[in-house]
Amino acid sequence: MKEELHTSLSPQPKLDVVYRVGFIVVLMFAGYRMALACSRNVFLQDYVASIQPGLVVAAPYDSTPHAPAEKTKTKEKINTWPLLYPTFPNEGVSLLQQLHENSTLPCSQRRTFTAEVFGLPRPKNGEPIRLHTGKIHELSIVSYEENGKRRCAGGDYFETDLSGINWKTRPPILDNLDGSYGVQLMVDSRFAGLFVFKVVLLFANFHALDTWNCTAWSRFENVVTVEIEFVAPEHEKLPALRRCTDEDFSLKAWSGRWNRHTWNDTCEIRDDGRFVCIDPNEECQEPWCDGKVGALESNGWVYSAHCKFKIFTKDEAWDCLNKRWLFFWGDSNHEDTVRNLLNFVLGFPLEDVNYFRRWFNGTVHHPDNPQYSLTITKIFNGHYEEAGNLIGLSSLRNDSYRALLTSYFNGTRTPDTMVMNSGLHDAHFYKHASEFAHDGVDFAISFWQSLWTQSPPSIIYRTTVAGAGFAKDGSHARDGVPNPHKMEIFNRIFVEKLQQTLPGLKIVDAFDMTFPFHYDLNHTDGVHYGRGPSKTPWPWHHIHGFSKATQVGHQYFVDLMLVHILLNAICPLQI
Repeated sequence: MKEELHTSLSPQPKLDVVYRVGFIVVLMFAGYRMALACSRNVFLQDYVASIQPGLVVAAPYDSTPHAPAEKTKTKEKINTWPLLYPTFPNEGVSLLQQLHENSTLPCSQRRTFTAEVFGLPRPKNGEPIRLHTGKIHELSIVSYEENGKRRCAGGDYFETDLSGINWKTRPPILDNLDGSYGVQLMVDSRFAGLFVFKVVLLFANFHALDTWNCTAWSRFENVVTVEIEFVAPEHEKLPALRRCTDEDFSLKAWSGRWNRHTWNDTCEIRDDGRFVCIDPNEECQEPWCDGKVGALESNGWVYSAHCKFKIFTKDEAWDCLNKRWLFFWGDSNHEDTVRNLLNFVLGFPLEDVNYFRRWFNGTVHHPDNPQYSLTITKIFNGHYEEAGNLIGLSSLRNDSYRALLTSYFNGTRTPDTMVMNSGLHDAHFYKHASEFAHDGVDFAISFWQSLWTQSPPSIIYRTTVAGAGFAKDGSHARDGVPNPHKMEIFNRIFVEKLQQTLPGLKIVDAFDMTFPFHYDLNHTDGVHYGRGPSKTPWPWHHIHGFSKATQVGHQYFVDLMLVHILLNAICPLQI
């Protein structure tokens, strides 16, 4: 039997003697968990098969609780590409119920002290762990109390990361609601090589949802950091990713990856703040995208998920958007997205589009062909006043603000495409997730439905980004009020309610896109991933200016990739 890597911050207790009655109870509980896992698996397979025929779906992780002393072997699954993030019916309702029960039931009252990872072979002679590419490797994380007993409830938030020199992804993780969490690792054979896998306990016991003192509860505890060498078996070939179609935007959560096949190790920032590291005409390498990856100014990085995306040229983007009316309603990340669309993709100089405010309405024309036009309306939803902040969806309670939004949908011509999101400002305003769900989301959906009765636009919901930062610091969103755990829960609640109301809703998962880059502030100021290029001290924040700047210039390609994904959702491949 292989030795296994056993990571821990506390000693592992021995199993107590299990009496007959206890054994029966354990069997009953295990049977319930297995039934639950089976029902989840059947749903996931049926759901994905309905939207993407021929795609093989990995079964959900083993939800049978592992005893503290168990040594589980690394499990492998084959022919299960690409990975999908586990989601289930009525997930928002389940999350609200878990939050309601948190600290009220005996299991949820037991505080997580530490966690351990099971399922990784132990490295030998100082060499990295070796795993095969092209296969799913299933691991388990188990949470423990300070006295060494295993917890019996969920609610802990683990950050997972698998990164190499040309691959970055957030391995899917599933809360089994019993103190155990399943994790899946998978790497394509074309990227075989050395990786670092890490698990960080960011928050425990749903404390990320505390409105005013969540930072005090943040943990930043390293559960495991280990080198893994992924080795490609001979003759292995995974199915190619196809280009995204309309149906591919129905998944409410993605499990994508960033990768690259070419890059420049000596790239320097230009005087205009841009990073043009590789030839702008560098083509995508199959099967990760279509078009010119060099146009992303990402030093080769490109994002793909359960399907691949097209990188639009200037002319292709104008053909897609000509005569359209795009209506953006959401947080200040939309300011960056609209500016980056106009500057990087549609060909307007940065100085001509840098003035766009939070509220904007206007028509722009092709710089070289005035017959092409695009109308853009952008209304900030963090407050009912343009310069205000931190009330989110509650802004819709203001009569004047509702009248402003209504004015764009009661004329003879109305927007044909609406890109919406919410979350960062809601995190500050709503004290409880249930208030966000009922007072915020339900009211917002009711309002918008009242405007969409005659000619509803195509709706794209862009999930809220992952709050970023280095370590425990109240000025960083990673452990602050709009932290990743809270935003992920808010995303699931909003998306689920929208999907129940709008069958044709399209989802663009900006949370999954931004997650691999949320561990530092190289690509973000904490809550924005697309601030305009500038050769100035970074990170900049409107509260502390440049006082905490650690570098000059910043990466902006994450939001530029988002721009192209939105174009894919607006003008998907027709089949």
